[in-house]
Amino acid sequence: MNMLMAFMLFPGLVRAATPACDASIHDGEQPRTAALKALDCQLQSHRLLLLGELHGTVESPGLLADLLRGQPAKRPVRLGLEWPVELQSKVDAYFRSQGTAGDRATFAAGRDWAYYDGRMSQAWLALIDTLRDLRRQGRDVQVFTMEPTYGTPADVAAAGGPVRVKEVGMAKAIREQLKHSPPGALVAALMGNYHSRVGAEMPDRESSVTYRLAADRPLVVLPQSGHGTFWAMVGPASRASVQTIKGDEPRLPKEEVVVRTPLDVPAGTTVEEITMPTFTASPHP
Repeated sequence: MNMLMAFMLFPGLVRAATPACDASIHDGEQPRTAALKALDCQLQSHRLLLLGELHGTVESPGLLADLLRGQPAKRPVRLGLEWPVELQSKVDAYFRSQGTAGDRATFAAGRDWAYYDGRMSQAWLALIDTLRDLRRQGRDVQVFTMEPTYGTPADVAAAGGPVRVKEVGMAKAIREQLKHSPPGALVAALMGNYHSRVGAEMPDRESSVTYRLAADRPLVVLPQSGHGTFWAMVGPASRASVQTIKGDEPRLPKEEVVVRTPLDVPAGTTVEEITMPTFTASPHP
């Protein structure tokens, strides 16, 4: 009874009795579960997550799926994908579907990918499947596309080239979600790691989505690996196929990762590089 009265008179005691999650993440090798738990906790103080990947792997979209599942059940989630905005209606239809093999085939059909870089992959569709499952559980989740319409070659040239046009457009799409999402929502965006680049050695770094959204204090997660495979077309004349990563560093144990927190980043931005034991190619649906 005395304890009950104390909680009534001093409600802060109730909050103090619930341990806060630990957002500290140390550099170096550690269990994947420990790194994931720390990232989950870090995200609770960020409203924007940028995940920059090597396209065409299973592991990077899988990591993002784990992070989104780990967020509090009442937190709204908005997931942006580096797909053309013209695909939004097809994405909505697939998101509302049952996610069957037929639904996947319908979604993947008719899309003219001039360069198969691994974005249209089974792993990306599996990520949408994860959000569909969260939606069935009553979670407030939505998926949006980010790659802008480019216009004429003259328009693109005048705007500084296709990369700059893409990064301006993706940053704008993410900013619109931040502006219109419910209070406390997490906006997460999956894109190629070039578009989320940081560091003085990176070309035209100020054009990257990370720098364009630095005022929103993003958490940037950059999965990488020196071993394994990815699925892509690596040259204009080649066919899309499984590509091998030719790293020479020792392979990590299966359930370990190496975390590195770069310091040369925009003010207010947190960047976590996550080196995984291996990547696995995720082909076209």
